[in-house]
This record gives sequence, structure tokens and C-alpha cells, in this order.
Amino acid sequence: MRSGSCVWNILGRKNTTDHQILQAIAGVIVSSKKTQKLSIVYTWLPTITNAGFKFIGENIKKMNSLESINLNFTSCTRMTDQGLRYISEGLSRTSSLRTINIAFNSCEKITNQSLYHLAKALKRLPLLKALKLEFSWFNSIKDEGLEEVIEGMKRLTSLQTLQLKFEGCPNLTSKGLMNIREGLKRLISLTKLNLNFNSCSINGEGLKNLSEGLKNLISLQIIRMNFENCPTNDESLKDTVEGLKNLSHLHTLHLNFANCPITDEGLKNISEGLKSFTSVKTLVLNFGSCSQITSQGLVYISEGLKGLTSLQKINLYFYWYIQNTTLTSLLVAARLLTQV
Repeated sequence: MRSGSCVWNILGRKNTTDHQILQAIAGVIVSSKKTQKLSIVYTWLPTITNAGFKFIGENIKKMNSLESINLNFTSCTRMTDQGLRYISEGLSRTSSLRTINIAFNSCEKITNQSLYHLAKALKRLPLLKALKLEFSWFNSIKDEGLEEVIEGMKRLTSLQTLQLKFEGCPNLTSKGLMNIREGLKRLISLTKLNLNFNSCSINGEGLKNLSEGLKNLISLQIIRMNFENCPTNDESLKDTVEGLKNLSHLHTLHLNFANCPITDEGLKNISEGLKSFTSVKTLVLNFGSCSQITSQGLVYISEGLKGLTSLQKINLYFYWYIQNTTLTSLLVAARLLTQV
């Protein structure tokens, strides 16, 4: 073990019990009050119960020097809201924390109540610099829970990195993003933003609120947004780039709208915004399986790319039926070919 660092990973073993888990980490946590980094990975453990989470939460409180914590409880099927309450209470008492990475993907008994507990903890950690939350593949996660998380983030004015992953939560709609505008605009130190709402029910109204929140985050350098399989539309793409065009420090941009009802008009909207992204060095646009996009859409994109004077790397994904001549003009616009 490195000085100041405790990393404890337990991968899925169906016969692992609470008692064995507590024995395994008891000596590590209790004897490591000066630990600065802690990683606990309990994935695919159907036997761990709230007793285990209570033990972890209570001992996190004792780690007065803890700066970074990574907790991964993916597919722990007996994890409940009470378990996350114990964890959240432990986090809220650890004012030294600067980095939190939490994953509770596919824990089928978790509901919005867990997000309420977590949001309450975030309000007591104003010095947090990096936050990653993963709550993917839940029917039980709804708009009210996401709204609470956003509310909890409003005091995190020192936050530099934010990653929210709610992939595969079909009951998350644009209503859940209604107050993200107010929540984001207070994160004045943010340099990296990663949002994954793949297969949620977020439409253009949600993207409009999100874009409004991005406008004042002038320190942003990296943005990755995934709205694949969402009911977005052409107008929402216009709102998206409108929110980004004043971010003069932005050098990496990933936008994923694969399998969305996007047409050539949507790519025209994107193209108009691209012209102002003069600082962008890496660009990824994913419109895979958007069957309404034709070669004309790529003509629009090629026009927009001409304004990206700092571009060094580009990845573009489109529906398969695109004419070769259009692809050639696109590469020329991106300065990947010097002549047709």
C-alpha cells in the first residue's frame, strides 16, 4: 500500500458475505485514519446488505484526512436506499473530500430517495473539486431525484470536473433538467463536463435549459454530452451549439445524438455553431443511425468545419448511406485532405 493511499477492490464473488467483507476492510479503514485516497469496488455481490454499507459509512466519518473516494457498487442487488443513506452520511462528515466517484449502476432497489440522501451530502462539501455520479439502468430514478442532485450541486463553486451518468433511465425527462440552468451557472470553476443521458426521455426543452446553463461557464475546456436514443430534434441542436459558442477555452467537444430523429436541418444548425469554435482541437460528432440525414447534411457540416482553425483531430459518425464525393469534401474542409 502506498503511503497515504488505500485501495481495496473486491470483485464479484457470489459466496462473499457481509461478515467476510467487514473483516476484509475493517483493519484497512480503521487503521488508516490518515488515508487520503480510498477505493472500494464491490461489483456483482448479491450478498452484501445494509449492514455492510452502514459499516463503511460509519468508518468514512473517521477518516479526517480523506481527499479522494471511489465507491463502486454496481449490480449489488440487495443495496437499498437505506444503504446509500449510510454512505451519504459518511461522506457529509468528511469535509476534507475533494474528489468523489460513485457508481450504483443496476442496483434495482434504489429509488429517488437515494438521490435525496446524496444531494444532502453534497450541500455539505463546498470544497469538492471533482464529482462523478453513475446511476444507470433504473426505471425507479425519476425527474425529482435528478432535480435534487442538481440542487445539491449549487454550492460546489470549487468544482472543476463534473460527470453525471444516468444512462438507461427512461423515466428521466426534460423536467428533470428544468433547474440545471441555475445549477450549472454557479459552477464557475468547471473545466470538464461529461453528461450521459443515453436512452432517457429528454427532448429539446431539456437541451435548451442545459444550454442556458453552459453559457456562463467560460472556464470549460472539455465537454462530452451523450443524448443517444433521446427524442431530441433539429431545433435542440441549434440551442446546444448556441450555449457553447462563447466558451473560448473549449478545446475538446464530443456530441452524441445517435439514433435520434435528426435531419439535415439539424446538421445545418450544428454547422452554424461550429464556425465560432475556433479553439476546438478535438471534435467528435456521432449521428449514427440517424436515417433521415443525407449527403446534404454533411455538406452543411463541411462548411462549419472550415471555421475550426485549431482542429487537430476529428471523428464523425453518420448513417451508412452517404455518397463518397460528400465524404471527400468533408475531409477537405477538415484539412485532412489537401485536394479533391
